[in-house]
Amino acid sequence: MVSVSSAELKQIGAWVGGPGTYPQPTKSNVEAFQTMQDRHVDIISLFVLWDMNDWAWSKPYADVAAANNTILLITWMANGYTTKEIIDGKADGYLKAYAEGIKSYGKEIWLRPFHEANGDWYDWGIAKSGAGNTNQTLIDAWKHVVTIFRDAGVTNVKWVWTTNATNSGSATFTGWFPGDDWVDMVFNRWL
Repeated sequence: MVSVSSAELKQIGAWVGGPGTYPQPTKSNVEAFQTMQDRHVDIISLFVLWDMNDWAWSKPYADVAAANNTILLITWMANGYTTKEIIDGKADGYLKAYAEGIKSYGKEIWLRPFHEANGDWYDWGIAKSGAGNTNQTLIDAWKHVVTIFRDAGVTNVKWVWTTNATNSGSATFTGWFPGDDWVDMVFNRWL
């Protein structure tokens, strides 16, 4: 695992947005952002909603990143799922299909599932009222997802673990960390 702080960060990444009500990075937005910054973007951020956005939906954005010689960082949002539901396999069909899509793509993709889980605003959040999420169920959900990819032989994914700058309720920054064998990089929002 690689731990990255803002002082150590050597790559520049951005969520550059795009057209529409749910904007995502287009070739023109990436180029415009790079022109504005007078710099190549090393990482392009994409937000992907489980069940709504499959790999076929994500692939054109991966192609934009690849054509720009840029890493695609997918913030992979398990909206609608608690950690227990993930552990119980309710999203397995989606997860397995996404894993196969990334595997067949072959280029490196960074996946950032369960971001900001030390908050209360997402269904997987430890402090989410009534969700029943705990540090341990979140760790188990993370391992469940990674295991699906490992079992499918996906080797071109880097797993990115992310917290929020503040905790909600009983949530802590590191209480739900799944361990070095399960995480490739650690980012903290608002470092």
